[in-house]
Amino acid sequence: MSPLALLHGAGATRRKRVARRDAAPLGTRKEDIGNSRTGDDAAQFALQGTRKKDIGFSGTGEANSLRHSGLEPESPATKPSRKRSVSFVAQYISKHIRRSAVKSALAALLAALLFFAVGWISELKASYTDLLAQTANTAHFVGTIPLQLIYRLTIPGYISGKYYEGQSNSACIYYKGKESGAMTMTVTNDINRCYGKAVEITYDGIHDESSMNYLGRVLVASRGFADMLGIEAGDSVAVIPEGINDKLFPFNVIGIIENEPDVLVYTPGAYKPGDEDDSLLFKPIEELEVTLLDDSYVDEFRTSSRSEIGEIGEKVTLVMNTANLENLKNAQRLTEMLYPMAIVAALLIGGFLCCLLILQSSKEAAIMRVLGTTKRKTRAMLAAEQTFLSLLGLIAGMLVVLAYKEFNPDAFPDQILLFAALYSVVILVCGVVCSSLATRRPPLELLQVKE
Repeated sequence: MSPLALLHGAGATRRKRVARRDAAPLGTRKEDIGNSRTGDDAAQFALQGTRKKDIGFSGTGEANSLRHSGLEPESPATKPSRKRSVSFVAQYISKHIRRSAVKSALAALLAALLFFAVGWISELKASYTDLLAQTANTAHFVGTIPLQLIYRLTIPGYISGKYYEGQSNSACIYYKGKESGAMTMTVTNDINRCYGKAVEITYDGIHDESSMNYLGRVLVASRGFADMLGIEAGDSVAVIPEGINDKLFPFNVIGIIENEPDVLVYTPGAYKPGDEDDSLLFKPIEELEVTLLDDSYVDEFRTSSRSEIGEIGEKVTLVMNTANLENLKNAQRLTEMLYPMAIVAALLIGGFLCCLLILQSSKEAAIMRVLGTTKRKTRAMLAAEQTFLSLLGLIAGMLVVLAYKEFNPDAFPDQILLFAALYSVVILVCGVVCSSLATRRPPLELLQVKE
């Protein structure tokens, strides 16, 4: 029977009951109707609740339909418990999802896509940030570069690393009466890079690889050179420039390159402010590569370097290409700006779709209320359904991201998890608000057919 036919039948029954009540003795009215309400009078009283103002009574499903048809009187024992209410809401959500499979799939799919989109933008932002941090801004000095310039460039604290390579003047190395003969030493601060591959170096226990980054009278010799003169790490040797017999330069052997039979000697070069003797042994190098400590020092380093070059008076050209660095900065700034905008847009889209689906279910909510479902329970069903679908979509989006990240446990940064929580809260709030709007109008007004 349709809700309108039920209402018409209830009105006719009520008129009969009123007529019978007026014809009954006064003493029996309270006993028969006000207290017992059994038999035909109970059925008539139950149908009285189908008036327009009584449609939103307590009870759900078949129980309320029976009560309003006069077959079952409403009593405290028949009122649904909290557990039954939750079960009823769950059953409604399950059935409604199956009936409206397209709309339900759209809500879940949208949540998954929005989560994946925000996660992708977050990953892009993090990638640009890491790439910017890993991209070293380097400067190249080309020309006649004395070791004095290398020393002076390290003083302001703008650089984090450097690399240079050159050759010393021809010299002889003496150790306990033995001499190497005229040879040149390789001037560099990175033996592995200069040699072309990683080498095994045994240091003297005091120095290590970092000692080559500082200008000083130290050297690392190959095993072939060490066996020729009988030296080991920790020994001291004398270096005399060729053609200058009155100048002797003491050097400490800080390491030996194992498994290298060739005669090789590496030194970072030596320079001491106020002592020009080292220039007799070390000639200027031709190229110097410097890595800046931070890209924010580009302008300051350029100004300081040009000033140092001017004071030294050598022909040195500074080359710095910052175009790639600027492109990375622009991309990072763009992703930093897009990320919060993407989050806000995703929340607005999700909330709008949630409200649209709930408002489209207004007539169905009106039918449920006519059949006995309370406003509170109707609102709970509408809001819970959208919240459940959004959670289902978020879980699907998380699984997609996990698969994309090869199931890395660190695939979800805190910002992504925060977005998932915000999205769930927004859907819940929109569900509560829109379900209240959907159930605010009288159900008969929603069920009217306009011609």
